[in-house]
Amino acid sequence: MTGRPVARWPFRGLVFLALFSPFQLQAQIPPAGTFHLAEQFGVSWPEQPVEFRYDGGQPSANTRMRGPGGTEVPFQWVASCTDAAATLGCIVIRTNLPAGADYTWTLVSGSEPQVSQTNPVRVRRTTARLEISNGLTGIRIPTVQGNPAPWNLAPIQGIQLQDGAWTGLGKVPNRLFVEARSLTGCAGCDLRTPLYTATSYSVAVVERGPIKTV
Repeated sequence: MTGRPVARWPFRGLVFLALFSPFQLQAQIPPAGTFHLAEQFGVSWPEQPVEFRYDGGQPSANTRMRGPGGTEVPFQWVASCTDAAATLGCIVIRTNLPAGADYTWTLVSGSEPQVSQTNPVRVRRTTARLEISNGLTGIRIPTVQGNPAPWNLAPIQGIQLQDGAWTGLGKVPNRLFVEARSLTGCAGCDLRTPLYTATSYSVAVVERGPIKTV
């Protein structure tokens, strides 16, 4: 059996590169593990993450994904889905979608995957920060230990550039500020009052994998 995904157009922005899913695709997929996607708008879409609802639960380690043309493709099972009704998880792949294309993917049991994701998402943790990158770009997020009271460090402390260099390497961290209403909307005004009203800060990795990390 094959379920047909429902696409929400237009794109809604990146789920981190492999982490932010521009395609918001959801499908009613039976446990048999066959996934179907047809392009119905006459538009060619570039490669990006695609998420399918999967009611079969987490696949075993001896499971591969056979893509269009029968070739094996990387996949990731995730518990956190864009479809709130997908209580048993979703399958994430990366694919392009040419105009008029009609693609099918199938989970196959019996042997371990033989292919891996190009530029996989990686999470590196230190005491002060989480560094999430995929070989093309990345972000640095303060950990709980790295953002003590008054908890005013901004959620993103650095961005990795195309040449591998990181922003945010100066002595002054990227902070959140609170100013008078008179400065609302003033893009050029100096911010001088670091946020002081926060009561706590928390951060957690709820999904970690080579295609999608949350």
